[in-house]
Amino acid sequence: MNKTEFRSCVQKEIYEYPHCSITNKYLRRIYLKYFNVNTHVVFIIRKMMYFSSKNSWFYRIKAKRLHIWLQKAVSVYINPYATIGEGLILEHPFNIVVGEAVIGKNCTLLHNVTIGSKKIGDSQLFSKPVIGDNFIGYANSMVLGPIMVCDNVRLGSFSLINRDINEPGTYVGVPAKKMS
Repeated sequence: MNKTEFRSCVQKEIYEYPHCSITNKYLRRIYLKYFNVNTHVVFIIRKMMYFSSKNSWFYRIKAKRLHIWLQKAVSVYINPYATIGEGLILEHPFNIVVGEAVIGKNCTLLHNVTIGSKKIGDSQLFSKPVIGDNFIGYANSMVLGPIMVCDNVRLGSFSLINRDINEPGTYVGVPAKKMS
C-alpha cells in the first residue's frame, strides 16, 4: 500500500463516513478520525497496513505496535498482510478476526466476524479465502478455508461459508445456503 492508496482509503472510509451529523468539515474530520470508534479502528487498520508494506524495520515495529493495540483495546485481530480493498466499514468493531485473506472493495463487517483458514497455523499460499466486492458479514458469521466468494454476497448472522460461492445473494445457515 503506497501513500496515495492510503490517503484515498482514509478519504473514502473515514472522512466520507455516512453516519455523522457534524457539518463543519474540520470538526467532522477530527471527530471521525479520533473519537468515533468505528472509523478510528478503520484508520488504525489502514495505518497498520501502510506501515507493514514498508521494507524498513522501523515501520514494521510501528505496524506491530498498532497490531497489538488493536488486539488489546478492541479485540480486533486483522493480519497486517491481509489485502482489504477500500470502503471497509466496521460496524461495532469488536471481536473481529481477519487472517491473511483477500477482501474486495466496500466490505462491511459487524461484530464477531471471522475470516481465515480452517486450521491453526495453515499459512500455505492457497489456504486463504478470497472475497469479492460488496461483501456484508453480519454478526457471528464465518468464512473459513481456501474458498472464493463472488461479488455482492451477504452472509447472515451465525452462518458459516466453507465452500466456494459463485452466485450473488444472501446466504444463511451452517453451512451457508442461498436464500430463495
